[in-house]
Amino acid sequence: MACLPLFALAAALWSPAAPPDSLPPTRPLPEAGRPAVVAKRGMVASAHPLASEVGARILAKGGNVADAAVAVQALLSVVEPESSGPGGGCLILLHDMATDSLYAIDGREESPAWAWPQMFLTELGQPYPDPMTGGRSVGAPGTLAAMNLLHRDFGRLPLAELLAPAIAVAETGFAVPPDMARAIRSEGERLAFSGAAVDLYFHADGTPYREGERFRN
Repeated sequence: MACLPLFALAAALWSPAAPPDSLPPTRPLPEAGRPAVVAKRGMVASAHPLASEVGARILAKGGNVADAAVAVQALLSVVEPESSGPGGGCLILLHDMATDSLYAIDGREESPAWAWPQMFLTELGQPYPDPMTGGRSVGAPGTLAAMNLLHRDFGRLPLAELLAPAIAVAETGFAVPPDMARAIRSEGERLAFSGAAVDLYFHADGTPYREGERFRN
């Protein structure tokens, strides 16, 4: 897991820009659906209102941006497992106001150490019909390691305090969001390969959890 000043990361990724005439035309940005919000001391934005509320509470009780990020990510892992689960990766940018420094943490997934070029080919050398199903398609996750590094180097509040809201929501349940409901429906055939996934995301009668239903993880 790498943590490095942003200027080093930018230098490593820099390449000469294309001439302006060769760039494709850009489309106008869509109109914002809500009015802009401005804050002087802090703001939290995430993919789920419960996670955003938790992040704001962490800031209000004296936590810093690193603490809020850890708490938000933990809760998103519960309420948005199809997109923000602990089995994936992340990239973190952090601005230290005291030193006016930018830091980047690379928490993206990596190929497992035992991966080999033919791992997605059958014994006859043909590609698997569905290489996305199964453990071989999963990279070694980096999100948890990145959050641990973020908290270790920049956090202020105890880790247990930051994880408590996510644990509470997982135990008491939450209303299934629209995106999660769609993911369960669309990936039903793949989920069926895992008995644990079926038990978690489907009712006893085989129907998937629907939007708005109470879900406990």
